[in-house]
Amino acid sequence: MPSVFGAAATPFIGCIALLAAAILTVLAFASPYWATDESTGNSFGLWRKARCDPGSTGPDRQDCAHWDFPWYGEGFGPNINASTKRPSSLLGRLKQLAGSGGFGPNINAQYEKPSSLLDWQHATRGLESLAIIFFAIPLVVLPVYIYGALGLYYRCLLGSMTLFVLLGTISNIAGVVVFGVQIGSVDGWTFDWCLIVCIIGGALGLIAFIILLIATINKPEFKPDKYFSSGFYVDPDRNRLYAVESDEPVKVVYPPPSEPTTPKQLQLQVPPQGEVVHVGQVNPAMVPDD
Repeated sequence: MPSVFGAAATPFIGCIALLAAAILTVLAFASPYWATDESTGNSFGLWRKARCDPGSTGPDRQDCAHWDFPWYGEGFGPNINASTKRPSSLLGRLKQLAGSGGFGPNINAQYEKPSSLLDWQHATRGLESLAIIFFAIPLVVLPVYIYGALGLYYRCLLGSMTLFVLLGTISNIAGVVVFGVQIGSVDGWTFDWCLIVCIIGGALGLIAFIILLIATINKPEFKPDKYFSSGFYVDPDRNRLYAVESDEPVKVVYPPPSEPTTPKQLQLQVPPQGEVVHVGQVNPAMVPDD
């Protein structure tokens, strides 16, 4: 890997781990399978809930319907007074779902839910939202930096991105803890696969943080002559960025030998008198300061 990417190898590996963490976090964030009510087989997440037919619980669920939460009016949590009888007609089932907010089995059902429901659920939402934001910033900045300006304010920029990754990881783990503690305190609720996916995302975020921290501490030796693929030249010693001119050929007619010329001025040896050749434009960024 280092032989292919050079000084960008370690940050690049960190970006890959961070991308995997962000994908898993977003997947869990949007899915309705964070926890399941064992008595009904219904599942819910941060933003959505799912109601499945009896006998279709577990990873191989079939015939499930999903709804967005109406900010948790009713229809959330274990049903303690509702009848489990299902209408025989399709219209009756639709009325049943509409009356219970799409989650419980009875149109007139009353639900028992913890008094702190809104608080812990909104706290989890906020923490996971922060995790996604903190993960997204390095995922946008680091690839551009690696491609176009690697070496420019290296420790300052890479350290800032590493801090964002750490904050995202902490937010992710904190959200999982808040949600997990609440689910574990309610009888009849069990963890579902989205919570596990979110935990894996947090672990990958921690790995990305460690990799980027190592890259920040161990600043590589940059060789400027190897960093021209992007059209920019970075002087890591002076923290300066130059735009490299086009390599399109231009005609140059060399003067007679009587006029003084130097390889520095022409960037190549002087050909015979009056000969027309094609050379690349001189890149002023590569001319040493006088």
